[in-house]
Order: sequence, then structure tokens, then C-alpha cells
Amino acid sequence: MNLIAQNPYRVLGLLGNSSERELQKQIATIKRYAEVGKSKAFDYDFDFLGKVSRTANDVQRASSQIEQANNKLHYSLFWIVNKSHIDETALNHLKKGNLDKAIEIWDKTIKDGEISTKNFSSITNLSTLLLGLSIQNGNLDKEKFQKAIDLKGKLIHSVNFQDFVSLTTGKGFSVDNLKISSTFTEDILSLTKKYLDKDGGISNADLIKAFGSFPETTRKYLASKFIEGPQHNIESHIDNSVEKRKAEPENANKFGSALFAATRNDLSFLKSVLGLSNVQYQMLANKLANEILQCSIDYFNDAVENDYDDDPFTDAIKLVQLAASVGPTGHVKSRVQDSSNTLEELKYSDCHKAIQVLNAILDAYVKLEEENRFLSLFERKIIDTTKVKSVLNPILVDEIFEKVASSGKSSVINEFNEAFKQIVSHISSYKRNYNKFISFLPSSNPIKRNYLKAKLEKEIRSFERELSEVKKKVMYGADIKRMEAQLTEIKKWQLFRAQETRDRQIEEQTNKIKNLKAKGEKERKKEISKLEEKIILKSAELKKL
Repeated sequence: MNLIAQNPYRVLGLLGNSSERELQKQIATIKRYAEVGKSKAFDYDFDFLGKVSRTANDVQRASSQIEQANNKLHYSLFWIVNKSHIDETALNHLKKGNLDKAIEIWDKTIKDGEISTKNFSSITNLSTLLLGLSIQNGNLDKEKFQKAIDLKGKLIHSVNFQDFVSLTTGKGFSVDNLKISSTFTEDILSLTKKYLDKDGGISNADLIKAFGSFPETTRKYLASKFIEGPQHNIESHIDNSVEKRKAEPENANKFGSALFAATRNDLSFLKSVLGLSNVQYQMLANKLANEILQCSIDYFNDAVENDYDDDPFTDAIKLVQLAASVGPTGHVKSRVQDSSNTLEELKYSDCHKAIQVLNAILDAYVKLEEENRFLSLFERKIIDTTKVKSVLNPILVDEIFEKVASSGKSSVINEFNEAFKQIVSHISSYKRNYNKFISFLPSSNPIKRNYLKAKLEKEIRSFERELSEVKKKVMYGADIKRMEAQLTEIKKWQLFRAQETRDRQIEEQTNKIKNLKAKGEKERKKEISKLEEKIILKSAELKKL
């Protein structure tokens, strides 16, 4: 980075606002050292910027480079000045290699974002330091670089830039800010040339963003230098796609996808540089979107005509979506939307037909109900369920259920579901089919959530009723009553039966009844526990919904 590393002020060991007297004195000192074969080191060498060369030729060249006022200004923009005690303090840290401290000191003076006579030197110094540090070991630090350019732009285009000019060239020298800005821009382009769009470098778009504090004309100028390549690439890929699509329409789906992938980054760059409202960008985006759309149309038509793809919709719709993502405008935008609507209608035509059939049958039920309203029970007509089923069976199948459920189109799903539910209310045997349709719906669908919620609530109520009955139930009740009746008979007096025998029989029967009750109570508690566990599990499932 020669403008900083081999800046004439650095070569001569001077600051950017050194006087002519200091300049001549420094040259004399360097020459004396050179005469005895030595090289003089200075406080402002700043080793962190790399080695500085001080041959006789280097010194002579540096001296001549800053003879004129305009050159002094030019090179001081890429070097350090010392105007205040703040600069003095920061420079002392730089001499010791305390870069972070120097940055912190200068950065504090510009926290409010305003440039003034008090802080303009801090701004240019911080900018130069960050610029020098942004390029190290062959890599470019984008964050430091962008801040350095932003600060320099704010200074150049501020009312205080003349203060900087006077500081570095002396009073009485005035400049054209825009001309200085243009020269600075060219210098930065030259410095960053080998880092543009490279690993460890900076993208063209980020370079342009760095000039946010410069006039719009500067950014447009930079954009003009970078858009030609991406624009040519996009147009070249479009032309290539057109040629291949016409030759092989059966592979147009692949050509359209490849075209989008090959141009995505270039188009994104042009969008960031030119902006969505730029006519040049809009024309290119429309041209690209139109070709991707045409790939979709040609592929779909060829697939249908030659019947070589069972599902030409997926790829065709994907291409239409890609065309829409390009951001077309006007006629092309309308064409993309129309194609999308047409493909969607065609893809789900069997689903729409199924809905129409369901609604037609429901209309027949409604019409018949109206006709029967004023007829006696014996005069009323009924719909032939067998005939209705012969119409419904071909459409109430897994293939349609899955297609409706996976369509992602709420209107199709809701209309099909509503009609299907009403059909079930007329023909209950289709309840199983309806459950199957629900199973195909994604878990996030509100219809499925509400269905599962109602089902779980019904199951919980059923378990609660069963639990209530079990709590009141006497297990083995009939057997216990029978055994108690037997005990009553045993207790009765019988001829020729000894008292001892009677007591033993009573005790045995009493124990049998007691054991059966205990067994029943144990089984009752076990049944209660199972039902309570089922209620807890179902309630947890319900809570998750």
C-alpha cells in the first residue's frame, strides 16, 4: 500500500503538516547519515505499517513529490498530522506501538458524528491509521477499510476541509472538494484493485458501500466500473439458455434452474449497486425472469404433449417461483403471475373437481329436503345412497386426500374439508374415509388440530364417565350376593349337624366372601389407576395442541 507505506512524508520522517523549514532540515539530516553509509530512523516510521525504504533515490523522489501545494494536500490525506494536544497524545501512543489506545483517543473526539475545527485532524488521522491497518499480510479488513473511507469522505465533503487544506499547505490555497474527492476515489480503486472479489479481500458491492459519505455521483461512477462484467455475464447466460431451450425443450426445466443459479450473485450485486428502481436493472431483471418463465412453459408443454413426466407441475411451478423471485415488473410480472395461477389450477384440477362433486351432492340433499318439507312421511323421497356412493368412491381416495392435504392451499383444504364433513353427516359410512383424510393433513393445520382436540376431549369425557362408574362399582357383586345368600343358608339350623361343623362352615364361607371383596377392591383400584393415567396422558396431549 505505497500511498501510506511509502508516503513521501513517511520516507522523510515527517508529519503531514510539517513546515518547509522542517522539510529541508530533515532532508539534510538524512543525507548526512547517507554519506557515512547509515540510515536514519524517525519517530514517525510506525513499524506496524511495514518497512520503509530510504535510499538516496527514495529521498529525492519524496522531496520532489511534496514540493507543490496540491501534492502536499494529496499525500497528507494519506498520512498523519499533528494539530492539537489530542493528536500529540495519540501520536505518543503510536510511537510506542499502542495502536488500540491511539484509535480510542481519536475515536472519542468524533462520537457525536459532527466535524468541527476541533476534531477534523482526529478524523483524518483515525482514517489514515485504519486504512493502513486494513491491509495487512495480504488481506483486507473490510470493517476497518469501510470506516476509514467513510471518515475521509466526511472530512473531504465538510466545511472544515479547508481547515485541513490550510493546515497542510498553508493559508491562501483553496481547492475544489469534488476534484479532491475524485482523485481520492481513484487512489483507493488503485489500492484495492488486487483485493476486489478475492478471498480475504472485499466485494465490489462492499467497496461501493464504503463510499456512503461521498456524493451520489461518486457511487454511480464506481458502479459504472463494476456493472459491465455482471451485466454481460447475465445476458450471456440468458442467450445460452434460449439456445438450449429451443433445441431441447424436454430439458428446459434444468436449463431454467441452471440459469437462475448462474446469475443469482451477479443480479444481487447489480441490485445492491443500481437499486430496484433503476431502469437498467429492471430491464435486465425482466429479461432474466422472462427466460426462466419460458423454460417453465416450454418444459411443461413438451412434457404434457409427449407424456414423459407423470408430474410436470413440480418443476414447472418451481421455475415460475424462481422467475418471480427475480423481481420482474410490468408485463413480465403479470405474465409470471398468470402462469403461476394457471399451473396451480391445472395441478389441483382433480381436487377442485372433487370439491365440485361433493358440493353438487350436498346441493341435491338440500334440494330434496326442501321438496320433502311439506310432504307426509309416506310421500317423502329419499336419495339412492348406492348411486351416491358410486359417484363418491372414485374421488374419496387416498390419492386425492394426500394431494389436497399437501397442497398448502388453505382454500382448497378448507372447502374440501367442509364439504366432506357434511357428506359424512348424510352417509356415516364415510367417517373412516374422513379420518383418513385428516391423517394426511400436516400437524400444524388448524383443521387437524381442532379435529384431534375434539377427539381427545371426547375420549377424556368417556374415560371420566367410565372412571365415575368404576368408583361406584362393586366388583364381583353378583358372586358376592350369591355367596352371602349361601352364608345365610349355612347359618340356618339343620338337623344332625354338629355346632362345630356349622361354625366351621360359617367361618369358611365368611372368609371366601371377605377374600372375594378384597380381590374385587384391588381390581377396582387397579382399574381406577389405569383410567386416571389415561386421562392424564390424554390431557397432556390436549395441552400440547
